[in-house]
Parts: sequence; structure tokens; C-alpha cells
Amino acid sequence: MARAAIEDALEEIDAEQIRMTNPNATHEEESCFLILGTSHGTRLDEDEAGEAPADTFVRALAQEFRARPLALSIACSSGSDAVLVCAELIRSGRATRCICGALDVITQSKRLAHSALGTISPAGLRSFDAQADGTILGEGAAVLILEPGERV
Repeated sequence: MARAAIEDALEEIDAEQIRMTNPNATHEEESCFLILGTSHGTRLDEDEAGEAPADTFVRALAQEFRARPLALSIACSSGSDAVLVCAELIRSGRATRCICGALDVITQSKRLAHSALGTISPAGLRSFDAQADGTILGEGAAVLILEPGERV
């Protein structure tokens, strides 16, 4: 499910436009990165517990874009951390373009973990409300392309 969601998001990106302008560049010379974050640790989908880890999936996707891959799993901040890493790569000049994103699905283990931590709201969604008493779990996938702005 998570893999399908991120593949759907990436389908909207034209790989030909993302690839480097030098088609003969070696992998070491590439300055495009694909960085994806998830809170699922090394697995993207619960039913794949014995299969390939998330970084194998990210490496396979990165090949299509001739990008250097990185899979992040830093709990709930994985998506924002992926954007931060991409922004820093561009700011430092190590990358000229980054495809960054995140994906998450609700699994039984995620529900159990949040229940055990006591983070799920018993009252329901109350975003930005003084009486908010927890979180509501959600699913999603999103991808951004970051490039440097014009330098003055």
C-alpha cells in the first residue's frame, strides 16, 4: 500500500526532465537525489515484514531518475527531515535537484504502538484547540522537487 502510494506520486514527475543534463555522467557525478522518509522503520508495508527493506525500494526508484538514493526513518518527522536534508544538500552545493517526500500508512503495529504510548485522542480530532487531547492517525504520500533559486 505505501509503495503503491509513493509510486503514484512519482508517476506525475517526468523522469526525463529530472535526469541530469549530462546523460553520460557517472553515478558519483550525479547531483540529483531521491530522499524518502517513513515512520515505518525499515519496512514500508506490514505484510512485507520478511521482504526487502525500504532502502531497497528507494534505490530501485532512484535508478529511474538517475538520482542518488536515501531512505530516512525518523519516526513522525521523517517527511520534514527528508525536505530538510534535501534543502541542505542544495544549499551546500552538493545537489542541484532533489526529489524528496514521505509516505505513511496505518498498520496494526502503528495503532498498537500509539495506543500503548497513549497518544491517540479519545475525543477525536480537535486541531489547534485548547482542549485537544491527542492525535488522530492518518495516511498519505507526497513528493516535492527542490531546486536552487536564482542566485543574485
